[in-house]
Amino acid sequence: MPSYNVQLTFLSLESESGDEEYIFPLVQTISDPAEGSKGIVHEGTRANGSIWIPAGKKSQKIKVTGILWADGYEALTEAINALKTAVTNDPATLTLKHDAESGYENDWQYTVVRLGEIEINDKNEMRTDTVEYTINFLVLSYN
Repeated sequence: MPSYNVQLTFLSLESESGDEEYIFPLVQTISDPAEGSKGIVHEGTRANGSIWIPAGKKSQKIKVTGILWADGYEALTEAINALKTAVTNDPATLTLKHDAESGYENDWQYTVVRLGEIEINDKNEMRTDTVEYTINFLVLSYN
């Protein structure tokens, strides 16, 4: 199986300049949204079969986990603060790209909003070199 680099970016739709793209460092897992539809099913009690009424698309969530790495307490604290400042609750474009010969190519792109707080898990509670982060997003629209 070939190996290639991926890049996950976050661009706030509320940013004034429009070029404040944040690239997530050391992404470990991304739960790709499974697009689907929801509907209402009415099953008859006296007849065979059922009626399906389409009702739009399902709400999708994307969970991103990764690692922040820096040399020392101050640098790691700056990396945590940069993550919290860049990845806001405002609507944003979340894009997954992979490295190709001609540069990065988009795999998917969604308009999302962050759900809840950014979870920082410092296993040794010292902020000396690495911490894990987890961010949950809700897909607002499929681009």
